[in-house]
Amino acid sequence: MATNKSMIDIAYDAMQEKKTITFSVLWNTIAKKLNLTDEEKEKKVAAFYTQLSLDGRFVALGNNKWSLRDRLPYDKIHVDLSDIYNDMEEESEDEEDEEAEGGEAQEKKENAANEEAA
Repeated sequence: MATNKSMIDIAYDAMQEKKTITFSVLWNTIAKKLNLTDEEKEKKVAAFYTQLSLDGRFVALGNNKWSLRDRLPYDKIHVDLSDIYNDMEEESEDEEDEEAEGGEAQEKKENAANEEAA
């Protein structure tokens, strides 16, 4: 049964029927509805995964399970970006400290070499 719907719209329809679904089950459902051959499935799976990841209607739950965003409470799907930025700042500061320490060690080596040469 071929359809004119896009893969992502078929995925949305399939997700209406289930609370959560693994990517492989979702992909096989779509491939079956579109009558995709194994070769077509292999060529299109990456594009579909990208579409699924970028479409705001879907949310990855981990362990390769997906759900519809509107089914989940805000606090379950919301990521506090300030925590991520704080971690990134700490890593950046650590790298700067390491670079500064490395620069001081190099300067000491150069001074010692200059003293020996003098």
